[in-house]
Amino acid sequence: MSSAVSANTPEQADGGSPFPLVVTLLSTVGALLFFFSTTVAALSEQRALAAEMLQSGDLDYLDMSLWDTFKDPVESDFAHKPLIDWFTDLPRGATRLGVAGKLMNGADCRRVLEHGADFALIGRAAILHHDFPRRVAADPDFRALSIPVTREHLRNERLGPSFIDYMNTWKGFVAEEKADA
Repeated sequence: MSSAVSANTPEQADGGSPFPLVVTLLSTVGALLFFFSTTVAALSEQRALAAEMLQSGDLDYLDMSLWDTFKDPVESDFAHKPLIDWFTDLPRGATRLGVAGKLMNGADCRRVLEHGADFALIGRAAILHHDFPRRVAADPDFRALSIPVTREHLRNERLGPSFIDYMNTWKGFVAEEKADA
């Protein structure tokens, strides 16, 4: 379990930040659990695994990558509430729950907390804006750019050539470049 966690930032010290920004994590034990909305594993099985991990006492946090946090599950038995709610209602013990999945603006991050997650995890928005948490702290309504974005934008956000090539495999993420005529 964690030996040191610091969430104090200048923005929080004066009460100005609407989000806890974890600055330092030392000696923590966490796990990443990807949600798959295919027949690989039923939502009931994924909930059972998440519940076991949350209650085990072996983790400081569980990172749930839900791909689309607020969509309704495709399984008809679970389609009556958003995906996030199927995991935030699980008993956690002392384990914290972080959620990722199409969180592209400050409102999405607040909504994750309102639905019971302990913290929001940023993926695509952080790729588009390396300083996304700072931007949201300064402007709670900040929205990440819409995709596709140019390779130049990604280079300016400090992505290397290999990662930009990888992001180009994500349909619609990197704008197609026009060939010189």
